[in-house]
Amino acid sequence: TRSAQEFYAANELFRREQWDAAGKSFDDLASSLPGTPYGHAARLYAGRAALRAALSSGRGFCHLRAVGAVGTGRSAAGAGSGHGCSS
Repeated sequence: TRSAQEFYAANELFRREQWDAAGKSFDDLASSLPGTPYGHAARLYAGRAALRAALSSGRGFCHLRAVGAVGTGRSAAGAGSGHGCSS
């Protein structure tokens, strides 16, 4: 199926440690096919890819707080406040 093919293609990017590309592919799959099992799994894998991208680039916790705020519809401004993050 299309969802399986897209998931495995994104997973191949993840295995190659191409975190940003994998995250985008997983996010696209989750957005375009949200009602499929692969769409649900892709949402989780997009988060894993974002975490790996942040940790490998040194962006770390502050970047993840801002990404999480945007992903949940909250304001990204000051999302990392109180954790040693600059606004």
